[in-house]
Amino acid sequence: MFDLSSYDISLNTNPFIITVGLLLLAFYTYFIYKFTIPALSPLLKYSLSAIRALAIGLLFVLIFEPIVSRNLIETIEPSTYVFIDNSASMIQNDSANVVHKIERAIGELNTNLDGSVKYFSFGNSVNEITSESVASLPFNERFTDYSEISDYVEESIDNITRVVLISDGIITTGTNPLKSIEDRSIPYSIVGVGDSSKIVDASVKELITNNYLYTNKETTVEAVILNSGFTGQPVEVRFRENNKLIASEVITLNSSGINRVEFNYLPGTSGEKKLQVSVSPLQTDSNISNNTKTTFRNVTNSKLRIGLVSDSPSSDMGFIKQSLKQNEDYEVVDFITADGSKALAPDNWDLPVDSINIFFLIGFPTSNSNSSLVNKITTLINNNSVPFFLMVTTKTDLQKLNNVFELLPFNLVSSKVSFTKAQLEVLDIFNPLLQINSKFDKEMWSNLSPVFTASSGVIAKPGSNVIAGVRLKNIPTGLPLLISKSAGKTRNITLLAEEIWRWKLNNNEDQMFDQFISNITSWLKADPDKKRFSVSLPAREFSFGEELNFTAELYDEKLSPIDDAEISITLSYDEFKKDLYLLNKGNGTYGGATTASMTGDVFYMASAYREGIEIGAASGRLLINEMEIEKSNTQMNKELLRNIALVSGGLYYDDTDNNELAITINNSNEGKIIQNKLASEFKLWAHEYTLMFIILLLSAEWFLRKRNGMI
Repeated sequence: MFDLSSYDISLNTNPFIITVGLLLLAFYTYFIYKFTIPALSPLLKYSLSAIRALAIGLLFVLIFEPIVSRNLIETIEPSTYVFIDNSASMIQNDSANVVHKIERAIGELNTNLDGSVKYFSFGNSVNEITSESVASLPFNERFTDYSEISDYVEESIDNITRVVLISDGIITTGTNPLKSIEDRSIPYSIVGVGDSSKIVDASVKELITNNYLYTNKETTVEAVILNSGFTGQPVEVRFRENNKLIASEVITLNSSGINRVEFNYLPGTSGEKKLQVSVSPLQTDSNISNNTKTTFRNVTNSKLRIGLVSDSPSSDMGFIKQSLKQNEDYEVVDFITADGSKALAPDNWDLPVDSINIFFLIGFPTSNSNSSLVNKITTLINNNSVPFFLMVTTKTDLQKLNNVFELLPFNLVSSKVSFTKAQLEVLDIFNPLLQINSKFDKEMWSNLSPVFTASSGVIAKPGSNVIAGVRLKNIPTGLPLLISKSAGKTRNITLLAEEIWRWKLNNNEDQMFDQFISNITSWLKADPDKKRFSVSLPAREFSFGEELNFTAELYDEKLSPIDDAEISITLSYDEFKKDLYLLNKGNGTYGGATTASMTGDVFYMASAYREGIEIGAASGRLLINEMEIEKSNTQMNKELLRNIALVSGGLYYDDTDNNELAITINNSNEGKIIQNKLASEFKLWAHEYTLMFIILLLSAEWFLRKRNGMI
C-alpha cells in the first residue's frame, strides 16, 4: 500500500533570483503587448501575454535545472507464511486422520489469523497454493527438503513476521535446516502432524569397514543393528559379498536398542565388491525395508609391490629406494646381484618375480646380468602388461631388452650410447611428473645439478612424450632425457641419465626428488582410461524414485580438460535400459541427472566420444532399493520440529493447539508494520514533455498572431 506524502521542487540557484527574473519577464511581455498593430481586444491581449509569459518563463526556469521530487510512503503489512508438508511420509500410517488434522489446522488459522496469510505446499520444492486447495493435496512428493523453505523465505519481498510449518519432521534430502533458520531470525511456529508413537522395528543402521581393502588380508566388517520394541528377541544377521553368503550369526537384541556384530572378511580377489548385511525379519516388524544395509568397496592387491632391479648397489638406487619406502602402501622388493647371478639379499629372492606390480630397472640389464632373470622380467612386462621405469646408465646393455624394445619410448641410432655431464631442459611443463607440490617450478628444475646424460645414439620414438631434454652449457641440444610412452595397458618411463641422487641434495627441503619418484610411480600404476575419464555419483545406494546425479570428468593424455566431447550413460537392469546424456559444465566436467526408475543392482556404462571417435569408457554399478525413501521412515521426528521452533524463537504445537497458535501469531504481529519511504525524481529540464509543452505554447502564440494579422 502506497500513501502520497509530498512534492518538493529543487533548483540549483537562489529562488530570489528566479522570482526577480520571472517578474521582469512578465513585465517585458506585458509591455510588448500593450500596443499592438492592428489593435487587439483586451481579452486577446491578455491571452497572448499569458502564453508568451508562460513559455519564456519556463525556458528561464529550465536554465536552473529544476527537479520535482515525489515522496511516497510504502506501508507493508505483516505476513504469515504457512508451509504444508506434501511428502509421501505424511500419510503412510493413517492417511485419513492426518488429512483431517491438517484441514482442521488450516481452518483454525483462516478463522483466527489477522493480516496477510499465504499458503504453500512443499516436498522437494515449494509451491504456492490456496487454503481451499489443501483438501486436494496428494501427499505424494518423494522427498522432503527443509532447506527449500528457508531459501524461499529469504528470497521473499514480503514482511514475513512468522512462518507456520505443518509437517512430520522427516527430512529425506537437502541440508540440516537448523543453522539457516537460526541465522534468518524469523520465528517458526511448528505444528507437528504424524505418528509420534514409538514404532516396533529392527534395522541395520550402519556398516563400518576400511575404505581400502586388500586381497588375502583379513579385515573386520562391523554392522550396527538397531531395535525398538524387540528386546530379548533372537535374530539372524547375515553377511554377503556380491550376493553370496559369507557368514551369519544369531544374536539376541539387547535392551539398549543397539547391537554391534563383527564379521571377519578375507577378500580373495581384487575388484569392486558389494558388501551387504541383513537382519532376518521379525513377525511384528513394522518396516522390513531397512533390514538390509549395503556398501561398496574396492579390493586391491595387498600392497603395490615394486621390484627394484640392479646388478649392483649404487647411490641412485639407494636414494630411489629410500623415496619409495616413505609410502606405506608400497612394498619395495630388492633384486640386487653381485655378479649377475648371486643375490646380495637372498631373502628377497624367495619372493617370486611374477608378484611384482611395477619394475624399477636401475641400470639393468648390464652385460653381466643373469639371462634367465632378464628373460623372466621382460616376459612378465610383455605378457602381464607390467609397467616399468627404466634408468639407462653407462653400464646398461640395451641389446638385452630386445623382448620389450617395442614398448620403449626411444630408438637406438648407434650400437653405443655416449654420456656426458649436462643439465635437464624441461619441454613439457604441464606433465604430471614435474608437478611438485601441485605446481610447476621452472626455477627449481632449471637449477638442478648436472648429471651424466645420453649425448648421442638415442632418439625419441614417434608417439612418445618427451618430457625433458638435455641442456649442455645452457644450450638445448634436442636430445631426450626423460621420456614416457603408453603402449596398450603397458606404461613406461625412461630416464637416460645417472647420478640423479644429486637432485635430492639440491631441493631436499622441498622434497622435490621424493615427489618426483612418487609421481613416476603414480603415473606407472594408473590405468590410462580411468585416469582420463571417470564417472561418479554422490552415493552408491539409492531409493526408488530418487534422483541420480552423475558427474563425469574427461582429460586428454596430458591431463588437460576436454570440453567438446559427447558423453552418454546407459543404465541397465536385466533387459531394461535407460539412456542419459551429460551436459558440459566446463573445465572437463560434465553432469546430468535421471530418476531411479528401476530397482536392484543397476549397472551403468559411460562412453565419451569426440568427433565420432570413442576416447573414454567407464562403468560401475549402484543399488536401488524397492522402498521409496519417504516410506522407509514414517515416525514423526518431534525432536527436530521442537529444535526448529527453539532456535528460531518460535513455539511447537501439537495439532490440537491451533487456536492458541493463531492468538500467539496475532499478538506477535502487533506493531510490526513496515513503512518504507520511496522517493522519485522528475527532471523538468531533461524531459521531452517539458520541451513539447513550450513548443506548443509558442505555436499557439504564433497561430493567434497570424490569425489576427500581426507581424
